Amino acid sequence: MLQLYKAHQMTKRINIPLVVAILLPIAMILFIAASIYLPTLFIHPDQNFIYSTNSYSAPYEYVIQNGKLEKRPYPYGSNSYYKPTDSQTLFIHDVKENKSRQISFEEAQGLNFDPNPISQEGFEIVQGSGSYGLFPFSYSGSSRYSHYLKKDSFSKRLNINTAGNYYDYKFLGWVQ
Repeated sequence: MLQLYKAHQMTKRINIPLVVAILLPIAMILFIAASIYLPTLFIHPDQNFIYSTNSYSAPYEYVIQNGKLEKRPYPYGSNSYYKPTDSQTLFIHDVKENKSRQISFEEAQGLNFDPNPISQEGFEIVQGSGSYGLFPFSYSGSSRYSHYLKKDSFSKRLNINTAGNYYDYKFLGWVQ
């Protein structure tokens, strides 16, 4: 009977090294994830920006000069591949709602802009990147044609209106 009691006590004992070996990697993963994602929960960008589309086919380009939006003639050579059209569109992007709305040139002239690629809050707009990896199964080109609002470890995908053509996007400036 005594041997049965001792055998029962041995099966109830917790193997502390085994528990530590299992819980320590889990705790490390949770700590690293928290240190990366928790600071980004408190980042809320406020500064909107303006951009244009179809900038390669217009006879002019939009530029920010002294804080104001201007049209600058875009010189085309006689052998130019692009045929001039007046199809350039302006958009203002609301970063809080992550939505763009079209605005007229006249409406945009009433606003002040900062052409610096980095906002006063420290954000910048970056292009996504795709990678092919070692195998065909690791292709991740879906973000290659996207734009992101980025600051340190914070990154937010932007809903930019490019009419399906990534190359038509041109950042102009941050709204002040």
